Amino acid sequence: MPSLTTGKAPTFFAARGLWALLGLLLVLSPLGLLAAGSAWAEWSPEDFSDPAARAGIAAASGGALLPAAAPSGLVQLSALWTAPLPDYAPAFLRSATMGYLVSAFVGVGLILLAVAGLQAIGDRFRRGGSPAALSQE
Repeated sequence: MPSLTTGKAPTFFAARGLWALLGLLLVLSPLGLLAAGSAWAEWSPEDFSDPAARAGIAAASGGALLPAAAPSGLVQLSALWTAPLPDYAPAFLRSATMGYLVSAFVGVGLILLAVAGLQAIGDRFRRGGSPAALSQE
C-alpha cells in the first residue's frame, strides 16, 4: 500500500517501529506464565465439573455465576477442534516454559508467512498479473 506522503510502498526499514513492537510483544509473551489461574475462555467441558477449575473460571470471569454444567455448545464443539500444540506444550518438550516459547515462535512464524504470502500476491496483482498466475510460475 503506498504511503500518503511519498507515494511509495513502505519498506522493512520504514516499518521498523512495527517490527520493534512485534519483537517486544514476542519477548513479553512468556509473562502469561506468571499469571495465576487459567486464561479466560480456555476451558474444556470437564473444567465445569471440577471444583478447583470452577473456582478458577469464576475468578477469571470476575466472580460471575457459572452454569451448573458445561454449556451445551461447548460440549458439542469441543471435539471439533484440537490444538496442534495442546496446552502450549509439544509432547517432545518436557518444560512447559519452553513449550510456551516454542508455541509463540511457531505462531508468530505462521503469521509472518501468511503476511508475506499475501503481500507477494498483492504485489503481483498490482504489477498487472493475476493472483492465479502465481501457481503457474
